[in-house]
Amino acid sequence: DMPPSEVVKSYEEPAKLVALTESGVKDAWLSLALMFHMNQLPLTRQLTELCGNVWSKTLGGQRAQRIEFLLLHEFHARKHLVPDRLPKSERERVARAAGLKRSGDDDFDMMPPDDIEADIGGGGGTGKK
Repeated sequence: DMPPSEVVKSYEEPAKLVALTESGVKDAWLSLALMFHMNQLPLTRQLTELCGNVWSKTLGGQRAQRIEFLLLHEFHARKHLVPDRLPKSERERVARAAGLKRSGDDDFDMMPPDDIEADIGGGGGTGKK
């Protein structure tokens, strides 16, 4: 294993570059062995068939899309009508109009200090000591 700061230096000497390459190959084989041990391919295929999406996108790890397809599949099975998805620009406009923020950290800017402590868990001596 090589720390990230040493990766750039490994290109200076052929022996270090070979060691870096061998480490990468070893990591790839370990990932492949873990994938086979966990039966990942059959599980992802079942998930893809259940969701009705494309297997390559499931293997690509696009979790939000898998969840969306699962929900759409379940809504369809229960005969619910699902509205068309808004384009990204429209979703952003609606979020701005609703006053939603992009980051959860911004919420602390609007809160009084006592509320921040309570929200973080430091909250004003209400716990047992």
